[in-house]
This record gives sequence, C-alpha cells and structure tokens, in this order.
Amino acid sequence: MEVTSYPELPEEQAIDLRNIIKKSLHHWYWFVIGLLIAFSMAYAYLRYTAPVYQTEAELLIKDDKGGISTSSSALQNDVLGQLSMLAGNSNVQNEMAILSSRTIVGRAIRDLGLQTSYFIKGRVKSKEIYKKTPVLITPVFLKDSVHTQEINVALNPDGSYTVSDEHHTDKVEPGGSFTLDNGIFLIRRNPDPLLTDSVFRQITVTVTPLSAVISQYQKDLTLTQTDKASSVIQMTLKTTVPRKGEDFLNMLIREYTLAALADKNKTAANTIAFVDGRLDSVSNDLTGVENKLQQFLSASSIANLDEQSKVFVDQASQLDQQILQQQMQTAVLNQILEYVSRPEKAHNLVPSTLGIPDPVLLALVKNYNELQLRRTQQIEAGAGPENPLVTVIDQQLDKLRNDIKVNTTNLLHAAQDAGAKLQQQNQDFSARIRNVPKVQREYINIKRQQDIKQTLYLYLLQKREEAAITEAANVSNSRIVDPAHTGLTPIAPKKQLIYLAAFLLGLALPGGLLYLKELLNHKVSSRQDIESQTQAPVYAEIGHSKDRGPVIVASGLQGAIPEQFRNLRTNLSFVLGTVPHKVIMITSSMGGEGKSFISLNLAITYSLMGKRTVLVDMDLRKPKLSGYLGLDHRAGVSNYLSGQLAAEDMGQAIQEGKDPLYFIGSGPVP
Repeated sequence: MEVTSYPELPEEQAIDLRNIIKKSLHHWYWFVIGLLIAFSMAYAYLRYTAPVYQTEAELLIKDDKGGISTSSSALQNDVLGQLSMLAGNSNVQNEMAILSSRTIVGRAIRDLGLQTSYFIKGRVKSKEIYKKTPVLITPVFLKDSVHTQEINVALNPDGSYTVSDEHHTDKVEPGGSFTLDNGIFLIRRNPDPLLTDSVFRQITVTVTPLSAVISQYQKDLTLTQTDKASSVIQMTLKTTVPRKGEDFLNMLIREYTLAALADKNKTAANTIAFVDGRLDSVSNDLTGVENKLQQFLSASSIANLDEQSKVFVDQASQLDQQILQQQMQTAVLNQILEYVSRPEKAHNLVPSTLGIPDPVLLALVKNYNELQLRRTQQIEAGAGPENPLVTVIDQQLDKLRNDIKVNTTNLLHAAQDAGAKLQQQNQDFSARIRNVPKVQREYINIKRQQDIKQTLYLYLLQKREEAAITEAANVSNSRIVDPAHTGLTPIAPKKQLIYLAAFLLGLALPGGLLYLKELLNHKVSSRQDIESQTQAPVYAEIGHSKDRGPVIVASGLQGAIPEQFRNLRTNLSFVLGTVPHKVIMITSSMGGEGKSFISLNLAITYSLMGKRTVLVDMDLRKPKLSGYLGLDHRAGVSNYLSGQLAAEDMGQAIQEGKDPLYFIGSGPVP
C-alpha cells in the first residue's frame, strides 16, 4: 500500500476568530458567571471603601522687595541678580518647600490635634468621626514613637468611661488620666454642648505618633505653581474626611503666615531689645543726675539764674547733643563692624543700625538681613549647606559682609574726625565756663549732664516706638486667594473605572480559563484541530454517539451517525479506487479515542454493501471488539503470531449470506 507523507505546517498559525467566537458562545454561561462575580466584587469594593476627596486652596506669594532709594534699589538688584537668574522663580519654590516642611506641617497637626482619630466601628468597616465625638483623648506621653495606639472607649451608666486596649482595661472619670502599653493619656468630655448631651456610642480612638502623621500628610499634600509666570501656589490634599482636610490646609496657611511674620519681625525685635537695654541704663543715669540737681538747688538756695548762665546752659546743651549723637553713631558702627567680623555670627542678623544716617550702609544691612532670612528658610525647609541655592546665598553674604566692613570702616574714620572737632569745641567751651562764678559753674555742669541724659532718653524712646510701629506694621508676604474647599465628587475610587475594570475582568477571567483549558487539551475534538496541525485530508466527521451500544449501523437504520459512516465509506472507496483487497487500518495516539467504535461500525457499513469484510482486532493489550460482539477471544492474532494457530482457523463468521462479515479476534493477552 502506498504511504503518503504530508509536510509539517509552520508553528505560527493564523488566529481563527470564528472558532474563538464559536467556543466562547458554547461556554456562554462561563462569561455570565464571571461578570456576575466581577460586578459583585466591584460593588462590594465601592460599598466598603472610604471615598477619597480632594481639598484645594490657593495662596498668593507677594514680592515685598523694596529699597530706600534709587541707589539702594540698584544695589539690591546687583546683589540678588545672580541668585534670581540662577533660580528663576526660586522665591515661589522656596516658599513651597517651607509650606510642605515638617516644621510647618507639624505645627498645623499639633494645633488641630490630628494625632488622634475617632472611629465608629461597623459590621464591615469603620467610619471616622471628626469634630463630632463626645469624648476627647489627648496623649500626655508616648513610649513608642513608631506604633499606633488603639483605644476602645465606652460610657458607663455612672458617667465614667471604660478604656481598654489589647492588654489593659481601666475605668476613668472625665478629666482623668489613664496608662496603657504605649503611654499616658488624658480623657475629657467634648465641650461642645450639642455633643455632650448626645447619645454616646462606643468608639475606637487611634493615637498615631507625630512623625508618622507628618509623613502621611506630606505624602498626601501636593503644592504646584499655577503658572510659571505666576506666584500663586495651589495646595491640594487628599483626604477621606473633607472638613478635616479643609481645617488642615487653613491651619497650614496660618502657621506659614505666622512663621513668615516672625522672620520679618526678627530685625525689629532685635532693635527693641537693644534699645530696651540702653533705656534701662540711661534711665538710671538720668534719675541720678536729676537727684543731684535737686540737692544742689536746695543746698545753694538758687531761685533765679542770670542771663549769662542761661546762655551757657543752652550752648552746652546743643554741643552735648552733637557729641552724644556722634558717640552713638560711633558705638553702633563699632558694634556692626565687630558683629560682621566674628565667624560665629556669620549666619546671624545684624542687630541694629540705630542712628546711622548713611543710606548705602542701611541698604547693605537690609539686603544682608534679607539674605540671612532667606538662608534660614532654606535650612528649615531641609536644604543642607551644600545645596546650590544655599551655596549661592553664602557667596552673596560673604560679598555683602566685606562691603559692610569697608563701608563701616570709612564711616568710623569720618565719625572719629568729626568727634575730634567736637571735643575741641567742648574744651574751648569748658575754658569759658571756668571763668564764671563757682556756684553758676557747678549748676551749669549738673544741668548739662541732665540735658545730655534726658535728650538721650527721649531719643531712645522715639527709636523704640519707631521699631515697635515697624514690628506692628509688618504684614505677611502671602495672601489667601481661595480658602480651603472640597469638591463634591470623590476622586477615588472612580466608579466608572472600577465597573469598567470589573467588566473586563469578568470577560478576561473566563476567557483565560477557556484558553487554558484548550491549551491543556490534547484530544482531537474537531475538524479544525486536524487541519490546523497537519495537511492530512479529512474524509468524514463522525459525531459522538449517545447510545450505550457500540453498534449503531444496521440495515435500514436511519440517523445522522449511520449516514456519516456511509459518507466515510463512500469517500474511502473514492480515494482507494480500484485497489484490490483493500486494507484499512484504524489507529489513534491514545486509548479511548474511538478506534474500536469506528472499526466495528465501518466494517458493518462495508458488509451492508455486500462486500466480504473481515474485521481484525489488533489491540493485543486491551481488546474490546470481542466483548462488543459477544465472541470468544481465546483464539486470534496472538495465537497466529506465536505459531499456535493457522490463518484459516482464526476467522469467525458474524454475518453470512447477503451481508458477509467476519471477525478475527486479538487472542489471549500475551
């Protein structure tokens, strides 16, 4: 018999979309179940997941730079020009870093008491209550700065509270303290009268370490600049409790404003402290001089002074004021020079420029203090000494420090020259006083000292008031554009996205299982399985028989499967043509695929044409045909192959006459 070989198909096969749709429709109930499960999971997730809202606020950062005069403005532009060119809109970026710093965020959290959260437990999830809890718990001392303390609180009939954690239970009166594993806590009633008399529920309180709360809020807080050319900062916070998020953003803005005002008031505060110290000293001196003058007048019994003495007193007063002013300027200049020359004061503000009329020095000191404040803000925001912005500020401070030294030295030389001239005038005036009578001379000297101290005292009082007015008049460099507000629609979880994902999952999971099933299926279940893997021709398709009996083909019997066998017989006859003594071998790759069923019914189909047909059972391991036909398989192929039986003795007639059919069994199992 001629054996036909067929070339192998390439590994990559085109996707049969029709076959995929056909198999999917055949298993439609898989997809229905998958969609029901997926949508049920999506509904449960949305039902029991706390919605996340987005709270927003906008803050305007004002540019409050200014100068005393045109020359000082030009100097300031020259000093800060390089920094501005390097950092671009760095001022807004710096303020954003300060706003989100652990210092400012921590102050807002402490002021609002956000370390402590209150929950009402439900059957599945807990609901946080904010500003509506009838009991307040404050941590006095926490032993563990990492783990969260969970406290269960219940109201007793006598008005006391029962507090407990995993290991302890305690009974506490309102206003009392209690100790648990993680620290000491204080419990009290909410002072809000609307909540104190409300129906009390058992609640769960969680006390979280401050560092962990700060980190969480920093993670949820987002600061963005609305536009590159704008100085408006948009603050965004993700929160599950809208009012809590709004309170936090508003408090964060308040703490930032207070910190900015404190920085701006440092110079005025230093000036006030300096003047207060001088006022105490001058006040004591003035009191002593006035007492001395009163004693002199009482002892000398002087009622009136002549005109010459009054002239001397007036002249002395004017000269002493000039000398005093020059001495104060010299003292302040020496203090400034000493301050900027000491290395340990390199990052401190210049304390005071009291009485210095020079506009250039004033502008230099003003710019120097502004840069020191900016550097302090960078350091508080987390920037290290090696940060590029801090490095540039240090370079500018070094340049300004040298400029202040040079300018202060020049002013000191000029003040010393002016002082020498005033001292010469004072010596000449003293010589003139020595020519007047003794009583008048003593009076003039005492009165002169009084006028000096009084003038200095009034001058210091004036400067203190000016510094106090400056401190009170300082305003923040920011303005609230929009206070904190929360959108009505939560940003997460997104219902449409969740249900879309559930729909896709409900289709993908059954589809994946169906694909896996087909991938692990090694049986030939359809014509496409053969045609997709080989080029062997398919002569017929035999359907699965639901009948229990193995014989389904008989004379005059109609049906789909008998007709399929007749079609197979016709196609085989066409293919085999005129080949005499046709031999058809039926085999398969594994047991249970229908070899015996096909062989038996195909043999019956040929015999019904009047063809003499011999059915040979060659399955020597698990023969089935003998059992199907109810024949004895003790003699057969195995006997013939072992030489125990002649060929003509093997056959058994099943049908004779018009439809002859013979059977040769497999024989005993070897």
